[in-house]
Amino acid sequence: MKKMFYFFTIFYLLLFFFTACDTKIIKSYNLLTSIDSTPPKLKYIESNSPYSVEIVFDEVLSSKENIKISFNNTDVDNFIIKNNKITYYRKDKLIPGEKYLIKIKAEDLNGNSTFINSYVYTKNNNRANLLISEVSTKGTSANCDKVELVVTKSGSLAGIVVSDGFNDNYNDRYIFPDIYVNEGEFIVIAFKETQESDVFISENKNGLSSNNGCILILEDPSFNSPVIDCLIYSNKISPNCEGFASEDVLNTAKTLASIGLWENIFPLSQAAVDTTFETSTRTINRKFKNFYFIDTDSCEDFYTTVTRGDTFGYENNKEEYIN
Repeated sequence: MKKMFYFFTIFYLLLFFFTACDTKIIKSYNLLTSIDSTPPKLKYIESNSPYSVEIVFDEVLSSKENIKISFNNTDVDNFIIKNNKITYYRKDKLIPGEKYLIKIKAEDLNGNSTFINSYVYTKNNNRANLLISEVSTKGTSANCDKVELVVTKSGSLAGIVVSDGFNDNYNDRYIFPDIYVNEGEFIVIAFKETQESDVFISENKNGLSSNNGCILILEDPSFNSPVIDCLIYSNKISPNCEGFASEDVLNTAKTLASIGLWENIFPLSQAAVDTTFETSTRTINRKFKNFYFIDTDSCEDFYTTVTRGDTFGYENNKEEYIN
């Protein structure tokens, strides 16, 4: 009887012991699996001052000893860390609109590391303001695709981008150097190789999409740059992508409409500037009234001028093409 008693006593003690151990193992496992094992992700890099650069991640970072920064291939240590933000301070002034290479090794509080190779553009705090004033998307070898801008506020062009899409999705663009312009001046960007003088030439010389597309003026080449002005155009006949024939064009147009920079209707191509009667010399022009360019962020701001009515670099031809 005593043997049976001891047997069951030992049995239940062992059962309790292993059950308790198993519970501890499960709890320990759950604790381990809840530890962050994901490296910090870069949210953005920007320079709002000629003497500083902000680098922001999605989580709190470790100590300065675990952060490494290289700026234009030179290691630097004059930076501070606060929560998820690194602020790098410079003694030498950064040039507005200039592109700088930055490499970062960052570590979070759990020792997870990430390595970033990116670029930063210095913010232009004396930026000119611009509007799209004339566009040719059906250019020829003799008279190529062009975009004309009018300066509505004097200032520097440094870093301003004229593009056919956002900075993460475009076919061609031009980034301005640090040039001062005065209100009322006209600036022309050619999107193909040209012998014309007094024009800027785009990076890739790809030309603009003839019938359906978007033209944007961006404050700078960064991923999340604000839009200064835009133009959405279409011949409105494609059965695909709400009339734009391209998913990329539709997505760009939708983004512009969603942030209030263009009229938002369905299908969206019906709100676009009509390219049906445009030619290489019958260009899209912005309307002008009472000494001001009209800017209501809609197709009503533009018209197609008459044949041989293109006036790039000069005041727009006000004579409208009538079909």
